[in-house]
Amino acid sequence: MLTTLLSNYYHVEPKPIWITEVGTNVGGTTENEFPGRTLSAIADDGTPAECEFVFWFCWSDGMVNGFGLVSAGTQPTMKPSYFSYQKFARSQV
Repeated sequence: MLTTLLSNYYHVEPKPIWITEVGTNVGGTTENEFPGRTLSAIADDGTPAECEFVFWFCWSDGMVNGFGLVSAGTQPTMKPSYFSYQKFARSQV
């Protein structure tokens, strides 16, 4: 589990951990809910001191197909994963 891994790393060297790339291109419900579930798990497990920053990979499917929060193309659209990410981010303000 991600939170156990973060805790183990933190206890070896108690310095803030930055996750610089997290994401999935599995598709369907998993892709749509992954941002919110992943970020909520980190926040709800009491790990903010251990993991201060999480960077989503990537903003657009134009960077790497399927991993973006928005679709690529001439008319980019926000994917369901965007709204999952947004919901979590707003809850942390």
